[in-house]
Amino acid sequence: TRVGNRVFVDVYLTGDGGAEGAGTGQVNIALPVTAGASNPVAIHPVGYAANGATEYIIYGSIVGSGTTMTLTYFNLITTTAGFTGADQNNTNRTIRLQFFYEV
Repeated sequence: TRVGNRVFVDVYLTGDGGAEGAGTGQVNIALPVTAGASNPVAIHPVGYAANGATEYIIYGSIVGSGTTMTLTYFNLITTTAGFTGADQNNTNRTIRLQFFYEV
């Protein structure tokens, strides 16, 4: 939903039936509208992911004029890691995100 210069996004992805989530590439979410050039670049909490064995608090980053949001999580107290397909490698997978950004 777009309201003025903000876009509000709700993402719900779920699946089951096998270990189809394997992969080393970092997960990116396509944005419905290109981000504004002055969109602040920082990581923000945007939701959670679960794979049947592990739950993650997911953070997202959108660069100015970007068309995707890159997903990360804290794998240590002060260190982030890219959220990859391998992090979803289980029979039950869920990604639930709610965020907004500037256009």
